[in-house]
Amino acid sequence: FDPQILAATALSGTSFSSPPAGLTTPAALVVGIDPAFRNPRSLQVAATVEEEVTPKLSLSAGVLHNSTWRLQRRVDLNLIPPVANAVGLPVFPSARRYPTIGRLLINESSAHSDYDGMLFSASEQVTRRSSLLANYTLSQTNDDDSNSGPFSIDAALNPFDLKAERASSNQDIRHVLNLSAIFDLPFGFKCN
Repeated sequence: FDPQILAATALSGTSFSSPPAGLTTPAALVVGIDPAFRNPRSLQVAATVEEEVTPKLSLSAGVLHNSTWRLQRRVDLNLIPPVANAVGLPVFPSARRYPTIGRLLINESSAHSDYDGMLFSASEQVTRRSSLLANYTLSQTNDDDSNSGPFSIDAALNPFDLKAERASSNQDIRHVLNLSAIFDLPFGFKCN
């Protein structure tokens, strides 16, 4: 915003019927919500098998798939369709569809995300009151907008071709390994 608006407001009251003369408003940011905005929908499918190898050792393996549609994303609708450069990247003209404002960010419910994971676990009873647990997850997360909320970057490279945004998600973590143990100590204490 133009900092002059604060001084103008203090001198003439708190409301204007139009922007005061001398303000630099062409770069104003306008944010809105698409009237067709809908809440996300998700489908999750999972399967797990567990086997007791010995009375003290059990193993399990599972798969998980999750798809989520209609995720929120902000798209700049004040751009003119781009022309691709020599390497195929979009180059936008400096002119705007609505020259009196800068970015026109509209919240849409058009993003999509997929998660696929395989989970492996081993649990062993070391003593009557002590145990070890190991978990490993191999997964992949893809989406076409890794939105992190209202303070994230609106990073669609080309709002005229949102399908081209599909790639590994910012939340993609391929390998996760965690180990935990519980050991009994004297006097009823436990160590985790």
